[in-house]
Parts: sequence; C-alpha cells; structure tokens
Amino acid sequence: MHKVVRVLATAFVLALCAQHNLTIRADDEAGSSARVQELLTQARAALGGEAQLNRIHSLSVSAKYHRPVSYVLVSYKKVEEKEKKLSGKMEFDFVAPDKFRRKESGETLGTWPVSFVEIVNGHDAWRDPPAPPPTRNGGRIVNADDVIEAERQHAQSFQMEFTYYLLAWLGRTNPAFPVELSYAGETTVAGRRAEAILVRETKGFSFLLLLDKQTHLPLMIGTTFIDPLNIPVLFRFVPFSRQANREIIASARREAATRKKKPQRVEMRILLSDYREVSGILLPHHLTTTFNNFVYEEMEFREYKINHEIRLKKFVEKKETRP
Repeated sequence: MHKVVRVLATAFVLALCAQHNLTIRADDEAGSSARVQELLTQARAALGGEAQLNRIHSLSVSAKYHRPVSYVLVSYKKVEEKEKKLSGKMEFDFVAPDKFRRKESGETLGTWPVSFVEIVNGHDAWRDPPAPPPTRNGGRIVNADDVIEAERQHAQSFQMEFTYYLLAWLGRTNPAFPVELSYAGETTVAGRRAEAILVRETKGFSFLLLLDKQTHLPLMIGTTFIDPLNIPVLFRFVPFSRQANREIIASARREAATRKKKPQRVEMRILLSDYREVSGILLPHHLTTTFNNFVYEEMEFREYKINHEIRLKKFVEKKETRP
C-alpha cells in the first residue's frame, strides 16, 4: 500500500485468482453483485456497524514500520552481502468522502533519510515532492511523454492505495474513484478460510480483497506488479586515492550487472491483523506486506484518532512561487 506499486492489467490479478483457486463469476453478474454487497455488509457489521461507521467523518492514524533490506556493499578489493532493517514512520489523514493523505519519513540505505507525502483530493492525486522522473541514455535524458505517463500511473496507484485503506478500515470505497466489484469465491490465507472480492478500476488497476469467512473482517489485500526486485549495490570510497575509487566504482558496476534480474511478476500480499476496538470500531493494528512470500514490511499502527479536526489545507497542492 505504501510502495508506488506498478499494478498491471486485470489479467495478472486473474492469474492471482487462479493461484488461490478462485473463480470470477462473469456469467452471473447479478448473483456476483448481490454476494459482494452481502459480504461488505457483513464486513461493516464486524467492523462496528453501519451507525458507528457512518459517524466517522475523519480519521488520523500514526504508524511505525520496519523493512528488512538485503544489499551488496563494494569497498576496496572486497564485496560483501549485507542486511539492514530500515525504520520509519507514517501518518495518515482521511476526511470523508474523498480526501486522503499519507506522509512517510524514514531511513534509507544512503546517507540521507526519505520524506514525502501522497495526497488524494477527489479526482486528483499527486506526490510531494514528485518522484524522480524516468530517464533514458544512462539517466541524462528525460522524455516528456514518459514523465506524463509516470505521473498518471503514480496518481492511479495513490487512488488505489486510498481504496485499500478505506476498505480495510471502514468497508467502503472512494466515490471519486469508481471501481467494479466482483465475487471471486473462497480460498485459504494464513490458515484462515476467506472469501474474495475482485476490485477493478476501469483503466486496468485491480486487486483482491479477502474477508475472513468466520469473523468477516478484512484479512488481506492481494495484487501483482512487474519488477526485477534487484538487490541494491552500494559502494564505499577510500580517502585520498582516486585510482582506488575508480576501481571500486568499476567493481560495483560489474557486480550490479552480474546481479541484474529480468522483470518478473511479483505477488504482493498485505495481511491485516491484531484488530482492536477504538471508539466502538474494530481497527487493524498490524500489517505485514510480502513480495512473493518474502517480508517487505512490518507496520504497527500506534494510534487512531476518530473525528479529530484535520485542516483541509493539508489536501491542497502547493504551488511554486517564483520571484
């Protein structure tokens, strides 16, 4: 939910359905729609009931996360495989019906920490500061069409991320970002029987929402994307030796080229757990994200504030002013 996920066309999520022995009932649209509404009604009842959920006009959430990262460190005449746990925090703000903000700040493998916000305001969505633009020819040329397309895809992914959280927290979707919901059958996740709903956006973004068959609570979000999942290759310079540093850079480039992988289909699972009552609402307090069954992130929701005052200017895009 927190990584800018390059979600692909529905065909890939249908493949995910096949992995879980799920079947989309395309031949029974009315029955599928009725079952989806029944499941969402059960989920909202489990979360706290329609009356309690409908009174929620705003929600603020603070969280901490940990991400285990494997990387390669190249130093003078040495190549080491290392691991590090990166830590950070997130802050979420939601104002009904269609405003959402996620701020992330945390450690990186580099010297400087990362900090950015993703914002959804109705039909509009953006990142501040913007993500680095896609480049060509060794990173020196930026293609304008590539930038426009990347921004469009990022905006769509932010909208889908907003939909993830709305469904998990409140059992609802964003009215400014219409999606189609289809019943996808039953499966087993983390030892629990679950029923699945396929959530599709008109331009091809899609994911699965799995609801615990016994408790009816949201259990998992599942989707797929394409990424090589390359291991980062870093290097460490030595002081006062240009020749040694040139050798280090050359070694790092060779190492990166040797370890470079082809793009692959990655199954992302977001498991929701540790539900606790907050002001009459059951809310998840732990989230585990995996890529192809390897843990990408563990997140702990530390505090929820319901109907806390949130300034609407948080959801307004900042315009640059030039002298």
